[in-house]
Amino acid sequence: MEAASIIESSLNTAREIGEANVVAEMYENQAYVQMEGQPEKAAASASAAMERHQANGDSHGVAMDSAILAQALFAAGKFDDSQIWLDKAFQILGPTPRGEVGVQMFILRGQLHARHGPIIGARKDLERAVMLSKKLGADSMGMQARVALVELELQANEKSAHRDMDSLARDAARRGFGLVVEKVRTLQGSTHASHPMDPLG
Repeated sequence: MEAASIIESSLNTAREIGEANVVAEMYENQAYVQMEGQPEKAAASASAAMERHQANGDSHGVAMDSAILAQALFAAGKFDDSQIWLDKAFQILGPTPRGEVGVQMFILRGQLHARHGPIIGARKDLERAVMLSKKLGADSMGMQARVALVELELQANEKSAHRDMDSLARDAARRGFGLVVEKVRTLQGSTHASHPMDPLG
């Protein structure tokens, strides 16, 4: 809540100054804070940021906000709407978006493909997200992409899933990503429960 209060205070100051770009950036920051636990509010914040960028004719800002909105809608379980806004972001930024927003977009498209198909497309996007995160040194996003890849392998009943889960858990523990370790252990636990006699389980 402290981060949310700081952002809200900054947002009020930016509104008073009347600096549209600063207001848009504050709304984006607010959306990221709200993403975990309040995806509907995150979607509203992303939309508010997009309105400011549209008013300024900032197409790149609109693309960024479209990607954030797509993430929020995905988190809210509105997968069709998420796809629509993600497609808009790709239309503006092109098929190979760069930077951290590119990583986020490839992860999200991979997750959407994992739900609706094709599975091959999901794997391609997630592997691209892993590679791009390595180039950027964005370890947290790389971990997120690797978790999504493991989930995809489990969904497809691939034998490599167990090996990759072990590798991911070791890497995450070594780098201090405790939440990723917990996520992998949860996945491993659910796999054991589903296949108690499986020697690989």
